[in-house]
Amino acid sequence: MTVTSSHDTTAPRTPNIAKGVLLRAAAFSFTVSLILGVTGLWQQVMPWLLILIIFYYAGPLMSWDMRHKLLPNAYTYPLAVAQAGLAAGLLVTDPILSLTGAGTEGAATHGALMLIIALAITGLLFAFALFAPVGLGDVKLLAGLSAATAYHGFEAAFISLFLGHVLALPVAYNAHRKGEKTVPMGPFLITGALLVLLFMPVRPLFF
Repeated sequence: MTVTSSHDTTAPRTPNIAKGVLLRAAAFSFTVSLILGVTGLWQQVMPWLLILIIFYYAGPLMSWDMRHKLLPNAYTYPLAVAQAGLAAGLLVTDPILSLTGAGTEGAATHGALMLIIALAITGLLFAFALFAPVGLGDVKLLAGLSAATAYHGFEAAFISLFLGHVLALPVAYNAHRKGEKTVPMGPFLITGALLVLLFMPVRPLFF
């Protein structure tokens, strides 16, 4: 089921991206990620940091999508950039540790997975959106969400995407009955990602 939100000509003007916000988001998340990487704390802290970043943007994203069926770039772009910054910080951690002679713990692998899987999912959905009813706002949102869930591997990223669509089924069915053509997918995609991210740290307790 890929009925997603789209732009509505009657909706209010979306907020602009604040000047310098993308640079600050990238710089801050990269710096924090690198510090966690070189100090060896990334495995304990990173799973929760990914969640906190999504929570930070979840409120306005959900509100806009539920009210106007819009996902403003002012929130989707910083979310994606912040998660990419975390991935980039992990990506350079192992090379830096190798230069100092310290042992590595696979941080670069996690960083690479985050970027590669997010790019793959976003690229596929963007191509799909060219000829199918998939909102580009949802694609941009998934860039950040996929980067976060991909920290735990492709399986987690795929389950998050699948779960988001499953959660949206009742709303999509109701919208179809009313003759509506669009469904605000943002809240469900965010919820699916958060459920997966919250479950992964405690997964060893169950499996």
